[in-house]
Amino acid sequence: MSKFSLQNIFMKKFIFTFIIIYIIIISIMILIINYFFDYKILPSMENEIMYSLNVYINQLENTLYSNDEKYYIISKAILNHLTELNSTNIENNIKKFESIKNDYITPDITNINYYIINNDGIIIQTDYTNDLNMDLKSKYPEMMNSILKLETNKYNIQKTNFFIDFNKTRFYSFLRISEDFIFEIGIEISNSFIENFLNQFSIDNKEKSYVKKINIFNKYYKSYIDDNYATIEDKNSFFNIKDSDNFFILRKNNNINSIYRAFKLNKENSFDYDYNFLIKLDMDFNEISKYKSYLCLLFIIISIIVLFIMYTIQTKNLKMLIKPLKLLHENIIHKEKIIKAPKVKIKEIDDIIYSYNDLIDKLKKDMNLVMELNKKLSYNIRQKEIAEIKLLKLASKDDLTNTYNRRKCFEFIKDHIKLSNQKDTMFSLIFIDLDKLKSVNDNYGHSEGDKYLLNISKAIKYSLGKDDILCRFGGDEFIIIINSSDFYYIDKTLDLIKENASKIKLKNNLKYDLEFSFGISIYKPNEGLNARDLIDLADERMYINKKSKKLDL
Repeated sequence: MSKFSLQNIFMKKFIFTFIIIYIIIISIMILIINYFFDYKILPSMENEIMYSLNVYINQLENTLYSNDEKYYIISKAILNHLTELNSTNIENNIKKFESIKNDYITPDITNINYYIINNDGIIIQTDYTNDLNMDLKSKYPEMMNSILKLETNKYNIQKTNFFIDFNKTRFYSFLRISEDFIFEIGIEISNSFIENFLNQFSIDNKEKSYVKKINIFNKYYKSYIDDNYATIEDKNSFFNIKDSDNFFILRKNNNINSIYRAFKLNKENSFDYDYNFLIKLDMDFNEISKYKSYLCLLFIIISIIVLFIMYTIQTKNLKMLIKPLKLLHENIIHKEKIIKAPKVKIKEIDDIIYSYNDLIDKLKKDMNLVMELNKKLSYNIRQKEIAEIKLLKLASKDDLTNTYNRRKCFEFIKDHIKLSNQKDTMFSLIFIDLDKLKSVNDNYGHSEGDKYLLNISKAIKYSLGKDDILCRFGGDEFIIIINSSDFYYIDKTLDLIKENASKIKLKNNLKYDLEFSFGISIYKPNEGLNARDLIDLADERMYINKKSKKLDL
C-alpha cells in the first residue's frame, strides 16, 4: 500500500498564492490605518492640549507675580511698624506684631506667623510650633547666608514660595531687630488660585471629549486636590521628566494616555527646589479610535470570509490527517507501548510509532538502572552519616567515662567567655583531682582504677544542674563548668558530689573512699582571662585544697 508523506499533502492542498497575497494586503492596510491614527491624529491632539496647558501655566504664573506685589506691600507695611518701634527687645516686637497682624489678614491670607531666628539660623521662638528649633541655615543655606548678613533695622522680602513638604504657599520677609536676632514674618496664602487654575482648565477644555481629568501634585507626589499620593505608575512617569520644561506622555492600553508636566512657579525664590508642581492630565481616545476600529473590523470580516471558504474546501483532506492523529493520541495515553497502530497512509505516523516504542523500551531500562543506583547511593549516604556521628562522638567524648574530653572542655570554656562578655554575666570552673586513684591502681589494679573513675564521674553527674557541664580533663582530673558565680550554689554542688560518692561506695561495697580535692575560679566579664588562665587558676586553688588536707593529717 502506497503512503503519502505529510509534507506532500500540505504542499498539494494549501498552496493558494492568491489567498496569501490577499491576506498580506489586508495586513498592510490595517498597519497603515494604525500608523495614521497613532502617529498623526493622536500626536496632533496631544500637541494641542499641551499647548493649552502651557498657556494656563503662564496665566497661573502671571497671577502669582501680581499677588507677589500685593504680599510685598503687606509685608513691607508690617516691617515698617516694627522698624518704627525701633526696639531690640524680642517681646516688644512680638507684642507689636500681635497688635497689628489682624489688620492685614484678607480672604486669601489664612494666617500670619512670626519667627525669632538667632545668628546660627535656628528658630528659637515662634507662634507656629511645627517650626520651633528648625535649623534654617542647614535647610536653606543659600537664602540664610544672605539673610544673616542683614544690618540692624534692615529687611529682606522674599517672593512667594511653595513648601512641597505640606502643600502650603508662604510669603516670607526678614528684619534684623538686633545684632543677635532676626524677626521673620510668614504669610500663609490660600491655595485657592491652584483650584481656580484646575477648574478653569477643565471648563475651557470641556468640549474636548478626550480630556478626562487633571490633577496637580507637589514634588513629593502629594495631590493639592485631595491630599492623596500619586500611584507608582505616576511616580515612574514623573521620574522621566528631566527638567521643568519637559513633557512626558504615557501611552496605555485601550487608547488611554496620560500627559505629565513639571513646572516651577516663582523661579526667583531662594529655596533649592527643582520644581514646585507636577501635573497629570488623563486623556481617553476611545471615542475617536472607534472609527479606526470600524475600518479594521471591515477588513477582518473580509479575511474571515476568505478563510472560511478555504476551510470548507480543505476539510475533507484535513480529516485524513486529524483522524489517525486522534487514534494515535488515545493509544499513547492508555498504553505503555502502541501494540495496534492505526491504519493510515501517512509514512510519518508509522515512523513516530516506531520511534515512540523504541523510546519506551530504553526508558524502562534506564529507570531500572537509576533505581539500582539510587539504592546504592542511599545506602552509602547512610553509612557515611553513621561514620560521621561516630567520629564526632569520638572527637568530643571520653571513652571511659562518656564525659566531654579535654579538647571539648577548652571549646566550652571559650564559648562561655564569649557569652559572658556579650551578656555581662559570670560563670565558674571547679577543678577536681582524685586523691586516691594512684593508690587504688597500685593496691587493686588498673581495672579497679577505671571503676574508681566511672564511680566518681557518676557521683558528679548526679550532683550537677541541667546547664552544668562535666569534662574529663586528664587522667584523674575533671572540670565542671557552672553557669553561675553563686558560692552557695557551688558549695551545695560540692556537698552533693561528696554525698553521692558516699552512697556509691556503700552500694558497691567499695574498700576505699571516693575522695577528691577541688579548686574554684570565677570568670568576670572583660577581665582579660582566657580559658588556659581560668583552668590554671582553679588548678592552683585545687593544690592549696589538697595541701591543706595533708597538713590536717
